[in-house]
Amino acid sequence: MTAPVMPPIVTEEETSFASDLLTDDQEADYPDNFRVSWGSFVVAGVGFMVDQYNLFVIGTVILAMSVTPDVGPYTQTEGAVTRAIKLLGAMFGQLTFGWVADALGRRVACLLTLMLVLVGALGSSLSAPVLGISIYWCLSVWQLVLGVGVGGEYPLSASMSRESTSDLRTVGLTFCMQGFGFILGPIVVLVLLYLFPSNTSEDLNIVWRGALGFSAIPAALLLYPRYTMHNSSSYDKARITDRYKKPLLQQLGRTSRRRLLGTAGCWFLFDVSFYGNSILATQAFAAMRLTADGNPQSPHDQIASAAWSLLAVALLGLPGYLVALSSLPHMGLRAMQVTGMQSFSESRTRRGLKKNDRKENDRLDTPLHLL
Repeated sequence: MTAPVMPPIVTEEETSFASDLLTDDQEADYPDNFRVSWGSFVVAGVGFMVDQYNLFVIGTVILAMSVTPDVGPYTQTEGAVTRAIKLLGAMFGQLTFGWVADALGRRVACLLTLMLVLVGALGSSLSAPVLGISIYWCLSVWQLVLGVGVGGEYPLSASMSRESTSDLRTVGLTFCMQGFGFILGPIVVLVLLYLFPSNTSEDLNIVWRGALGFSAIPAALLLYPRYTMHNSSSYDKARITDRYKKPLLQQLGRTSRRRLLGTAGCWFLFDVSFYGNSILATQAFAAMRLTADGNPQSPHDQIASAAWSLLAVALLGLPGYLVALSSLPHMGLRAMQVTGMQSFSESRTRRGLKKNDRKENDRLDTPLHLL
């Protein structure tokens, strides 16, 4: 059995994206042994992992900064802005770089987003008070730059993965890197804490600055592959027919509009909860007393405790990515999305409605996070 081939875009008269979408029957028609487009995976998947690392590590970093003696605690406004401004930048990047990729090409857009990620990560790691402006506000500026690059990676990762192969599991493998990016954050923090174990400002500064700047390393390594990459044949054919010059809604038929609304709407609702909970996880753990039992902790131990808790939650979610990837040929995209959204909704609802009973909370926290 061979993989279904995605119909190319060759005529100007094709005014609906529906012709480019696989049918429900085709979605389940996968080869038994699929081959990944490794070039696309490196360019898109590793970049997506770096983006997720940047989104998730900020909560632990802010905690580390607040317990560093020469940095000190943040105000309520500083903490909220520093955590949320990257998401604001990501929203702008998502809305902007989809258009940039269509207008200037995938290669140019990929290089631009990667440069923003690289500059934002390095700038964040070098943040310092300037002209009476606190270090948290300075960090927020660099996090905004980083967020624009991270947001731009979303549409680019999806389009590059989908255009490089007719097997949607390659796309699934790319987005599985989200889970590995989530795991990478606390691992990097724990490694830095192991290498710099003291509670001095010098060591703690290295920990949080190193965690912020770490993502610049894989971003720099991706510069050459992205510089030498080519636009996909689907994109080149679409450019020849001037398809991208048409307004989006004119290209979408009624069926495609429903699919777009359903897919994007579910993704939006998922991200509101997923990213909100992930970024505020360190605060939530403290509120649930998962990081300390009311006993005083040294700055080093506070950071380590938060990182271990975040790593445990990330590892509990990893099987879901792997099961989803292996189940795509059998379930199809629609059934998998419905099942995933239902499980996510039930687990979050149950966790939110639980009584404030410490023993009951401890007994149910792990299975709820696993679900």
